[in-house]
Amino acid sequence: MMLARFVAFIEAQELNPKGKAYYPDIIAELVKKFGFQVYPTKPEDFDEAKGIRFAEGKFADGTIDQLQIYTHGLIVDTRLSTEVSEKLLYDTLIWAKSQLGLHFDAQMIKRKGYGSQLTFESEMKLSNLNPVVGNISEAISSKLSASMGQMVTYEPTALLFNLDQSVTKLMPGAFSIERREQIPFSDRKYFSNAPLGTQDHIELLKTFETYLLSRPTRI
Repeated sequence: MMLARFVAFIEAQELNPKGKAYYPDIIAELVKKFGFQVYPTKPEDFDEAKGIRFAEGKFADGTIDQLQIYTHGLIVDTRLSTEVSEKLLYDTLIWAKSQLGLHFDAQMIKRKGYGSQLTFESEMKLSNLNPVVGNISEAISSKLSASMGQMVTYEPTALLFNLDQSVTKLMPGAFSIERREQIPFSDRKYFSNAPLGTQDHIELLKTFETYLLSRPTRI
């Protein structure tokens, strides 16, 4: 797992509507609770528009890559799973309500976002998506081998799904499956990014892999 991100769309101001909780106290308690090695220390670090960032922390289940506080949302990154990241954020908000006087109810989070990045090994080849893809790969390889005077082998290295960004302001991110960069094809290593929870991401990859492994390599 390279990234397990949970995004809670919630107004930061709603968490402290009357200014009861003092920001420097919140920062100090978060650092004390999670042992963050990176945290805001200067006035310019407290800009919610740019993101108030904490990094390199730890909790019972593992490490926290970063926690970010924005005007309209909170982000938690771990490398465990999005389910763990989500629970961590909810547990932290409940703790902050009890210990720091913040205002929080789970119903305040009406929209959620996820980010999942992982690497895996597989015998699958993207050229098996459709016989014509394999044929094109062979044609390119043949023509370039002839012109370059040495054998070269081309094959598709990435598959990308995205939404029409011209019709929505939401940018959940792309779903991609691709060969690991600068790694020999023979190592069978892939990288995948998804705007999904970890388990949904893994299930889609398993479905995709099963389909490709059952396809003929060429016509």
